[in-house]
Amino acid sequence: MIAAPEQIPDDLVESAIIWHTRLRQPCVSEQTRAEFTEWLRGDEFHPAAFAEAERLFGAIGNPAKSVREWHNDRATADAAQVGYRAGARYALAACAAFVAILAGAWWQTGGYDRLRSDAVTHVGETRALRLDDGSEITLNTDTAVSYSLQPQQRTVELLHGEAFFSVAPDTQRPFFVRTNTGVVRVVGTRFNVRVSDSKTLVAVEQGLVEVRSAALSAGGAPRTARLVRGDSAELAREGVETGHADAGEIASWRHGQMSFYGAPLYRVAAELSRYRRGAIIVLPTQLRNLPVTGVFDTRKPDEAIHIIEQTLVVRSWSLPGVTLLY
Repeated sequence: MIAAPEQIPDDLVESAIIWHTRLRQPCVSEQTRAEFTEWLRGDEFHPAAFAEAERLFGAIGNPAKSVREWHNDRATADAAQVGYRAGARYALAACAAFVAILAGAWWQTGGYDRLRSDAVTHVGETRALRLDDGSEITLNTDTAVSYSLQPQQRTVELLHGEAFFSVAPDTQRPFFVRTNTGVVRVVGTRFNVRVSDSKTLVAVEQGLVEVRSAALSAGGAPRTARLVRGDSAELAREGVETGHADAGEIASWRHGQMSFYGAPLYRVAAELSRYRRGAIIVLPTQLRNLPVTGVFDTRKPDEAIHIIEQTLVVRSWSLPGVTLLY
């Protein structure tokens, strides 16, 4: 039997609202989903509490409006205790929704990564770092890294964004680049690493690189690959997929360039969005896969939009925080 809303303890509803908020965030990890499943099975009231949280969020729509309407209802009617508890839950859910919006925006713009980083770049900015061991790191737009040089090893954590590494050789201290989906290990080489959604993209310009995915094979061993000049790899939760990269085009962003050959318009728009404030969105579905070929200046993304307008049958419309291609 499913418990009635008034039978569910308030603390369980609060926990359910927190879970609902976490699951609404973009790019929810598999670990979070597994933890939620475990929580859901942990008590007979948990499924009903989560259903109540979903109902509250569905009813809210506009958090401020819901709280205002609840206060008006309380002022004009002598609500029963059950009604009072329901109203309090609406207010709680409204606050949770508001906090979720703020936290989501802060998280998505790299706020948390900046707090725990040693070096960052903002949108449209690049920056060169020289570490004490002589290694150099060039950070691309909207990137955050932390680093630690220890007697046994050198470690850089690429929290988000993209960076090019020129690692000083040191056979006694391997150099590791860690991301949320894998690890890159080198002794001395030049390579590019980019964190994109739930994947890590690695491309080698010079030397030898070993990559290891965070995923484990059926036998329990990490999935690995060895890359040399011109090789690339995609590290995902599912494992490692290798490919080829033009050594002359690797990290062309360091020279202010991004090159496309027959790339679909939606992918070009997403790439241009990395170098400006405000997303670029291709609105009609039939335009998403229009092929784009060209070399654009990363420092002038709006000029690239103008070129695309002239060469393709598209127009742009700029709004606060977004540019539409249609």
